[in-house]
Amino acid sequence: MSVEALKGGPRRRATRLGAAAVPRVLPLSVSLFLLSLFIAFQISLGPLKLSASRGLLLVLLLPLTLRVLRGGAGRLLVSDVAMVAFCVWVFLGMTLRHGLAEAIEFGGINTIETLGAYFLGRCMIRDAASFAAMVRVMFGIVLFLTPFALLETVTGYNLLLHLTNAILPSQPEVPPLRRLGLERVQATLDHPIHFGICIGAFVALTYRVLGDGQPAVLRCARAGLVGGVAFLSLSSGALIAMVLQVALLVWSAITKPLRERWMLLALVAGGLVVFELSTGYFLDLVIGTIAFNPDTAFNRVRIFGFALANIRAAPLFGIGLGDWVNLPGMSDSIDMFWMLVALRHGIPAGLLMLIGFLWLPLTLATRKITDPRVRAYREGYVVTLAALFLALWTVHVWREAYVLVIFLLGSGSWMLGTGPAPHNGPKRRLPVTFSRSSRLPALSGMPSPSRSA
Repeated sequence: MSVEALKGGPRRRATRLGAAAVPRVLPLSVSLFLLSLFIAFQISLGPLKLSASRGLLLVLLLPLTLRVLRGGAGRLLVSDVAMVAFCVWVFLGMTLRHGLAEAIEFGGINTIETLGAYFLGRCMIRDAASFAAMVRVMFGIVLFLTPFALLETVTGYNLLLHLTNAILPSQPEVPPLRRLGLERVQATLDHPIHFGICIGAFVALTYRVLGDGQPAVLRCARAGLVGGVAFLSLSSGALIAMVLQVALLVWSAITKPLRERWMLLALVAGGLVVFELSTGYFLDLVIGTIAFNPDTAFNRVRIFGFALANIRAAPLFGIGLGDWVNLPGMSDSIDMFWMLVALRHGIPAGLLMLIGFLWLPLTLATRKITDPRVRAYREGYVVTLAALFLALWTVHVWREAYVLVIFLLGSGSWMLGTGPAPHNGPKRRLPVTFSRSSRLPALSGMPSPSRSA
């Protein structure tokens, strides 16, 4: 046996042992959570309606919160404080506007869905292996839903909801609406828009995480399948999110040699914003070419102006669950997530949610990471959240779609602990520790009926 073989053998064995020590399966709590998003059953407990995901997050909220407080999710982050403060502000505002009983009901559900989903991502997705496993499970869910989505879009028959309603009270079907000769796919979610957002949010993650180290054809095929299924929602909001993900991935690929490519993109985007504010060119372009329903898109522009006026009238705690002032004949629905948060709960709540949502991806985008695998995962994560941030100016999300977005936000926090490798000496391997809390029974509200997008 050669000297090189003798030297390489133990190192290869150590590498295999180190890899085997890292858990390759997704924590049970996250697997159940992802599955619960697509279970349509609803159970009423007094005034509360508990879906599968709400019930799961209700059970998990306390142990997850304790784990965060004990440092089980790493150091406390700015986004942690912002999310907790957001929930406190919402509860306080609801108490002042509607009384304690309403605050306990609405504010309690908001806390369960916001902190439960966010802490689940923070606590249970703690390394590259669990992050990849999460995307893999979601891709499997997409594969399962594909034949049902095709059946629904061609025939208009929602087989999944009919089956679940035959067992227990479940999600009501939205009125049928054909676009491009196809029915919009709702599946088991509240609205076709939510189906498009939940599935479409995984285009970039499928490409960069599942596709890491894979041939380009396979990467594109998987991401294309996810995008194709999400497209069957026939929602312009979901389409915008997917187009943005693809555009950012293409930008990253063609500008890879440039070290400051994202700073350059930010400058270009800033210039386009100034151009848009002065001309309105891109708004007209989007409404005329991307929007499935131009009338609905123009209506959103009007809603934006009236919502701003309502926010200025109640800047501190918002209007709560009261009616907002608009023109006769206008829809009461505000299909803009960021706008509705500030309208209902005040400007401070809107700012806290923005800080909580933007701090993590912006911090990661400027962080130096040397591990190629983690860099690929970071790109998928940041691209996804950037696309969702912009798409949520055009749609509103609640319940399952909301908790999935917040969970995705928390799921990338582990990357903050993957800094540059030391320049000298052997690579230091972080110890893998196991605790009872890591084996949690891996078991997250803002309803505003979004008509169409």
